[in-house]
Amino acid sequence: MAQRTSVRGVADVVALIDGLGGITGRARVIWFLVFGGLFLDAYSNAALSAGLGPMTTQMSLSSTQISILTATAPALAIVFNPVGGWLATRIGRVPPLLIAKVFAVAGALLAAFAGDFTTVWLGRVMVGVAYGIDFAVAMALLAEYTPAKLGGRLNLWQAVWYTATTSNLVLALVFFHFDVGDDIWRWSVGSAAVVAGVL
Repeated sequence: MAQRTSVRGVADVVALIDGLGGITGRARVIWFLVFGGLFLDAYSNAALSAGLGPMTTQMSLSSTQISILTATAPALAIVFNPVGGWLATRIGRVPPLLIAKVFAVAGALLAAFAGDFTTVWLGRVMVGVAYGIDFAVAMALLAEYTPAKLGGRLNLWQAVWYTATTSNLVLALVFFHFDVGDDIWRWSVGSAAVVAGVL
């Protein structure tokens, strides 16, 4: 009968993870899902920029309204980042990540189907909340699931970030070729809901 390793505290868990040769099994699935969440954060953040011109035309936005829309999600992400950390400590890592995805879906759909500035802004508020919570928990979870000798892989989040922003812009070009007109921003913002839903 194989002898089981006893776990007496956090130090034993850290030693167990650091002793692994790689990230395998369920940990690997979670690892990739968390990176998928970081992809979503960047994708959602860039979604508005691709169609900002057509949105401005369609809704007759002022320069102040444009500034508010573009600044809302990143500003709220800063505010809700510590909230994400607090939630992770209180209820675990996975529930805040799932809550963030629900906010991301709701925010993207609200903005995509909005008929006025206020509704788009409320959608961006929800996206900012999702982004702030998700990023805080995701980075902590990645660090916890990654053995020390593979710590360099944590830097992949930067590549994921740039891939996501570029992907959204490429997708906007695809929508442009479908001749969606000034509604192109709706497709760009709404596609983030699909990514969040898949995750």
